[in-house]
Amino acid sequence: MAESRGVAILNRPMKRAALFTLLAGLLAAPAVAGITATRGDGKLSVSDARGLVWLQGRGAAIGRLDRGSITVTDLTPDDSSEPLVFGCNDERFRGAALVCKGENVRYRLIGGMWRISVLGRGIDLSAVAKGRVLLDGDGLRTGVYSTKGVDCRTEPEECEVVPEEETSFVLGTVR
Repeated sequence: MAESRGVAILNRPMKRAALFTLLAGLLAAPAVAGITATRGDGKLSVSDARGLVWLQGRGAAIGRLDRGSITVTDLTPDDSSEPLVFGCNDERFRGAALVCKGENVRYRLIGGMWRISVLGRGIDLSAVAKGRVLLDGDGLRTGVYSTKGVDCRTEPEECEVVPEEETSFVLGTVR
């Protein structure tokens, strides 16, 4: 029986190009997976808050709400990014603002400039943005928050208690 030899699918220059492409992909994957805020962007993590979380900014925010209402205003309606809200039991527009009431509501605001007001219980929010934040816990079980890049869902002991009195601050810095 004759021994068969494998036929090379790629010639030497193609192998080299494929290797470089593979290495570039391997190096880029962790960079994409570990996207962090750039200089000037602020980080906000809120977990299991009860009360009001208000944020107006430019950047990205995602989150969910166990029960309550979310009011979202797209402040740059002519751009290509559109705020998304899922799980509304009652959805209405108040001028340019979408008001969504319900249970297990999820939201995503990526790109552009927007304002979001989340009122209720079980508020989870993660944002990388520049803007203004207002927190106002209801005094019963206010939840925790951080502006230091800590994920309050996984490391609540590293976060601060949401204040029971209305507290506002600037998120991010001027470039």
